[in-house]
Amino acid sequence: SIGPDLIQLFMDLLTQNKDPRYIDFLLSIGTVGEEPLPAVQTIIATQLFEKNPQLLPRCQLETGPGQPTRLKFLIPASKVTAFKKGSTRISTWLNVADFNDLPLIGSKDRASHILTAPFDTLEESEKMLRYFIRFTNLSGKIAVGRNQTALKFLLTSDTLSFKFDQLYAILSEESIPVLIRARLTSLTMRIHVDRDPQASLPQVLYSRTWTNLEQGNIANTERVIETVSAQTLPTAGKHDLEKLSEFFLEQLADLAGAKARPLPGAKEGTPSLNFEPTYGQLELLSAQIAIVDLLV
Repeated sequence: SIGPDLIQLFMDLLTQNKDPRYIDFLLSIGTVGEEPLPAVQTIIATQLFEKNPQLLPRCQLETGPGQPTRLKFLIPASKVTAFKKGSTRISTWLNVADFNDLPLIGSKDRASHILTAPFDTLEESEKMLRYFIRFTNLSGKIAVGRNQTALKFLLTSDTLSFKFDQLYAILSEESIPVLIRARLTSLTMRIHVDRDPQASLPQVLYSRTWTNLEQGNIANTERVIETVSAQTLPTAGKHDLEKLSEFFLEQLADLAGAKARPLPGAKEGTPSLNFEPTYGQLELLSAQIAIVDLLV
């Protein structure tokens, strides 16, 4: 059976070496198809966020008027770190937009190639991007079925950039690779759209006790023995969801940036899926359709 000891074993392996293939195992056990396994999801979330926070990517979002949104991430160095400079072990902040400037590999965008290429053939920065993307996938998996423990960790973490305004800024930035926007679109659906209840409510527990009165009579009285305090999670409000709906309805017409072959004299073609769309574009379009279907 899958229990805390087995999951902690893979956390220990990730601590030794930030190899995203260990995350692939965790991805495989949190759900069966689209059906959640709440007990396993809760163990993964608790082990990851409470007991092994050194495994979390650190995100940094840079925004400014008239400036592109920049999403940077850092994978804390492991004991057998991928980043080495001479004999010094280091960690490095990476800008995801830098992977947008690299050439395509056949019909794959660069990020899609990084996810599917043999791991040992990747450059060190590509291995870190793969870790970041796989962690994003895992975040969505542990939230499937509206798992409240996972949602609490994901929405209140100061390490990640998963709050609504942050994700909206990332999804609106075209310089961020399409595959990453696709995965974050799916994550947005899991933690901001397909979630309920929006906030936990106070739960009052009662116990029936027997009390001797002064006259010697026995009376049955009720006494509150515990009140579970409410913890309100950050939520997307009605205005936020309306803004998200409008944004994705506009984005659908662009077909995730896929273009037809340009006509003579034209700089680029019109939106079309008939001229070799990349894997990332197809995945982004699929994620956009899924979230719009849920929103409207």
